[in-house]
Amino acid sequence: MLKTESISRTRSRLAAFILMAGLIVPAAAGAASGARQVDGPTLFDGAEYFVKAPGKKEAKPVEGTLGFDANTKVARFMAKGNNQLFEIPYGLITSMLYERTSKPRYAEAILLSPLFLLTRSKKHFLTIQYKGPDGQGQFALIRLDKKNCQTALATAEAQTGIKVERSEER
Repeated sequence: MLKTESISRTRSRLAAFILMAGLIVPAAAGAASGARQVDGPTLFDGAEYFVKAPGKKEAKPVEGTLGFDANTKVARFMAKGNNQLFEIPYGLITSMLYERTSKPRYAEAILLSPLFLLTRSKKHFLTIQYKGPDGQGQFALIRLDKKNCQTALATAEAQTGIKVERSEER
C-alpha cells in the first residue's frame, strides 16, 4: 500500500511539473524572441542601422531598435538614447529585401581552435527601399539580430503588405 501511494504521489508531481512547464516555456520563448510591443508599435531590439556620413566611403553602424507601428503605419529606427534616425510611412516603401550572409570564422580558428573553420558566422540584413521626400529612390540598410530576424520579417510583411524578397547565401 505504501508503494502505491508513493507511485501515485510521484505521478501527480510529474503531471504538475509538465503542466507548469507547458505554461512557462511558451512565455519564455516569447520573451526570448527579442520582439516587444509597447503601446502599438512592435519593436525589435539589437538592430543596427548603417548610416553613411557625407564624404565617407564606408557606412558606420548605429545600434538601436527597429519598430513597425500599425496605428500610424510607419517604420522607424530609434538609436540608443531615443534618437529617431528615420521614419518611413508604409505608403512610400517600394520594396524590401532580406539577405543572410555567412563567412568562415578565421580569427576564432587562429586564436582558439581550428574546429572553428567548420562553422560560419551568419548576419541578417533588411534593406528597405522607399521614395524620399523629393521623389527620389532611397534605402535604409538594417542589420537584424539573429534572435528576432524572422519575427521582424514577418511583421514587416504583415504590416506593410509588401512581400519581403529573400536572398540567402549558403
